[in-house]
Amino acid sequence: MDEDSVASAELLSTEDIASYMASWPKWELINDGTAILRHVQIATHLSTVAFVQAAVEMGDVHDHQPDIQIQARQRLLSLT
Repeated sequence: MDEDSVASAELLSTEDIASYMASWPKWELINDGTAILRHVQIATHLSTVAFVQAAVEMGDVHDHQPDIQIQARQRLLSLT
């Protein structure tokens, strides 16, 4: 996806966002409704690496990379 198509992408309405969020109860709306966040518990650091690899591959397919924070016992995934 190039910059022009990103700039021309339509934002979801408040109603659309509310509808989608009702379908994703493990996610929370953040940053004034511009991103969603999910806390993910993953048992081992090695499993976390596999999770990150899968998230990056999915982001490449959709040309939209998530922000991922890795902490000792908690992983945070944020999408804008």
